[in-house]
Amino acid sequence: MAVGRGETRGARWALPVGLICAEYLFLSFLVDLTGRTEGQRWVEFYKVAAPVVIGAVAAGWLVARSRQLSRAGPTTEEPPWLPWVGLTWNLAAFALAAGLAWSAYGPSAAGPAPGWTLPALVGLGALAALGAARSVGPWPWLIRWSRRQLGALPAALALGGVTWWVTSSVEVAWGLLSSATLHTVATLLGLAGGEVVVLPEELVVGLGGFEVAVAPVCSGVDGIGLFVLFEAIWLALARERLRFPRALLLLPAGAAAAFGANAVRIAVLIWVGASGHEQVALGGLHSKLGWILSVGLALGSVGLAERSQWLRRRPTLEPESAADAGVPQEVGAYLGPLLAALATSLLTGIWAVGPVDRWYGARIAAALAALAAVRQSLPDLRPSRSWLPFLAGAGVAVAWIGGAAGAEPALEAAVAALGAWERPLWLTVRLVGSIAVIPVIEELAFRGFLLPWLVSPDFEAVPPRAWTWPAVLLSSLAFGALHSQLVLGTLAGLAFAAVRLWRGRLGDAIVAHAVANAGASSKALRCSASAPA
Repeated sequence: MAVGRGETRGARWALPVGLICAEYLFLSFLVDLTGRTEGQRWVEFYKVAAPVVIGAVAAGWLVARSRQLSRAGPTTEEPPWLPWVGLTWNLAAFALAAGLAWSAYGPSAAGPAPGWTLPALVGLGALAALGAARSVGPWPWLIRWSRRQLGALPAALALGGVTWWVTSSVEVAWGLLSSATLHTVATLLGLAGGEVVVLPEELVVGLGGFEVAVAPVCSGVDGIGLFVLFEAIWLALARERLRFPRALLLLPAGAAAAFGANAVRIAVLIWVGASGHEQVALGGLHSKLGWILSVGLALGSVGLAERSQWLRRRPTLEPESAADAGVPQEVGAYLGPLLAALATSLLTGIWAVGPVDRWYGARIAAALAALAAVRQSLPDLRPSRSWLPFLAGAGVAVAWIGGAAGAEPALEAAVAALGAWERPLWLTVRLVGSIAVIPVIEELAFRGFLLPWLVSPDFEAVPPRAWTWPAVLLSSLAFGALHSQLVLGTLAGLAFAAVRLWRGRLGDAIVAHAVANAGASSKALRCSASAPA
């Protein structure tokens, strides 16, 4: 029996989302993949892909929510809800995935699982997700609905990539929070009774003989970074509906809440382990509980702000201008080339070893192909006749070489290990790509789209020299998160933004970026000169 749209709008979407989350958590608690499979490269790929996908879905939801709230009402009719075919499909695929996971990775598994097991498990998970999606509605309606969301897809994927880079970059800050985290965990464990052990020098904390060493990757710093990034994206999208600057208080409050949630996570897993359930504590609980708390905090903060009279302003968007809210369709030309390069590097990263990515040319080729595909929609990239881009680029290069000097020994060794013919070929591709291609695709994304879009949703109509402090700072921070040196990358983003705004020419920022990359690439040339022939 079909159910009407008005009675099931919430359940139509909540059921598949809740089902996928429950199934994912079940598999996560069932097995812990790390170090237990021969296909370890697939594990590393999954560890990168998961935050990218989650960040992209979260960003896409934020963009879609921004559009929905800015319009007078729904624009499409939903079909009757008949979820049973999709749910049957989903449960069948999930049952196969659970059986494969238990036989390959469970306690009774005989030896390490073969390398094909994890790709097969991920494939079954994808089939289960498709079944859950089919439960929402028939395929033709889902396809039409998806096409209407494509305008937000480039921004969502870009923000998902930024999410991964942020989580990879902020782990260096663990030392600043380690002592506070350990003592907070000890205080929480003290409430449960028993003998609490804290060894700050070894980063060890325990209860009743069950002790854990808190590594940087499990420290919760990445959770804080994810939450702040999520909140910053949402604040930018909801800026027409929120009261500023008071809405900015959500950032430090959320960071503090994320810190506390991580301490609760560690305390819970130690308590579970001390209670005699060590396998549960050391399995999926240690990471998946963090995801549950992080997602809950993020969604809770959005719900709080949307319902708080103190944070939310009265609606000001008129129906005529509501269509301009959100991410415009034209954004694909600005973000497409960078997304093509990021997606290619994500895929080739499975085989990359050390600081030298031998597949670097693949991402450059993907970026060039994307640039060729969108060339008719690109803005004017001609630079002005000014000395400022060259001076700014040279300054960024000097700062980058000095700040990233610690990476030289590893890079020199990696370049020296290349073959006699491979070394000059790799250096040529790297130099051409980093000087002639990377500046174009990154400036299109960050100074061509993100900076003016943070000034106004109708970013192509923004005057070329218009700016605001939040727009400059957030776009530069996003640029820094895309690079291995977060602070240096952010400072470079500020410099390129200043150059772009000096005369309102995006081409000037591209020139400054190219000069900076050329100067920083001198490190690679020195490595080549010192390597044996």
